[in-house]
Amino acid sequence: MKRLFRLSFLLGLLLLLGCGSRATLARKYYLIESDARVDTWLLDVPEPFLVTACIGPVRVADPYQDTRIAQRSESNELVYYYYNFWADKPGEMAANMLLRAFRESGVFREVSRHNRGEADVMITCAIDALERSREAKNDLVRAAGSFRLVYLQSNTTLLTYEFDKQTRLRKDRSMNAFASAVSKLLFSEMEEFVFRVADYYQYPPD
Repeated sequence: MKRLFRLSFLLGLLLLLGCGSRATLARKYYLIESDARVDTWLLDVPEPFLVTACIGPVRVADPYQDTRIAQRSESNELVYYYYNFWADKPGEMAANMLLRAFRESGVFREVSRHNRGEADVMITCAIDALERSREAKNDLVRAAGSFRLVYLQSNTTLLTYEFDKQTRLRKDRSMNAFASAVSKLLFSEMEEFVFRVADYYQYPPD
């Protein structure tokens, strides 16, 4: 009887451990999104400019373009998480965030995606780096890339803005904190570009 009890106990313990392992090893998916809003008080655009804009596809460098999440393990080495993924391609999520930022800003009369034939200008974005790294016991998040404002009639670049920003994960070093930090970095740079576009139209270059 005692032997049967011990056997049942061991089987139950192994079952619990197995369930815990499966939960730990489950794939997790992360979003690039932010609940931040463009600071329209500082933007100070009383009325939209009579310009129709479209958001072009966001070009992402090959090592970062799919749903794998990259970590820079050495100066010239990237590894990819096995159980952690982006919920969608980073370019798609970044394009949606960029569209929301420009719509919220009220800079343009109309902003949409992929209607190049009807738009006056196109806003493009390139992401050159989107990664996590570890340096001197610090967990770091890096996002780098550029924005352009293109006048479609003549395919002329009116404005460019490049960024390469890094932030440190402090108390919370989870993957969710990493995804949140990526989102905040990208949104902050998008907001900066919105402000530069507004300045361009308010104070056109000679």
